[in-house]
Amino acid sequence: MTFDIGIRRDLTMTTRDGVELVSDLYLPPGDGPFPTLLYRVRGSKSSSFIAGTILLNPILAAERGYAVCIQEVRGRGSSGGEWHPFIHEAEDGWDAMEWLIAQPWCNGRVGSYGTAYTGIAALELAGTGHPNLEAVVAIVSGVSPHDGWVYTNGAFELGWDNFWAHLTAGTSLKRLDIAEDQRTELLANLQDVMAHPHEPMDVLPLRSQPALEEASPHYWSWLDHNS
Repeated sequence: MTFDIGIRRDLTMTTRDGVELVSDLYLPPGDGPFPTLLYRVRGSKSSSFIAGTILLNPILAAERGYAVCIQEVRGRGSSGGEWHPFIHEAEDGWDAMEWLIAQPWCNGRVGSYGTAYTGIAALELAGTGHPNLEAVVAIVSGVSPHDGWVYTNGAFELGWDNFWAHLTAGTSLKRLDIAEDQRTELLANLQDVMAHPHEPMDVLPLRSQPALEEASPHYWSWLDHNS
């Protein structure tokens, strides 16, 4: 049996505060409308690992009759706005739901899923109580970004926080409105750090992280607000 899966790239929607978010859409054969799965990612929506390997292959889901919307969250990939981890996922997730259920290919029954950061995005959406959200699957994640991600029982998760801030800084640096020579220098510093990821853990004060100063200001916010 063969399936004629439809794939639409770079669909856009606008959040309540005017930020444009970008999605890829996988559609089952037929006219629909279809039950829809929403996957909101901080990485590339077109990455084979993120889109199809890490949790759910959208093509297989489409073969089973689901439309699958993979959306890059605010400030990541092709989506607009500035990325502040965790802060906008509930409201942006609600707005994505409102956009989804207004589409002719969506039958109004929506589920969401994710791992790690995308799992938290799915759980933040669940917390809004949107009436059209019928199911959520989140794995390798947690319900509280504060206790269990940034801090654990009041202790700053230095190893993870510093590594993850550097890991996600590359995308942010490429989006910054700065001089190209400064960007090149910061990216080179970041590349060096990622080649020796344990070295930043030995640096005091903890704010002595030049690649993070421009690209990951949330790292400083986490240090400042331990409660």
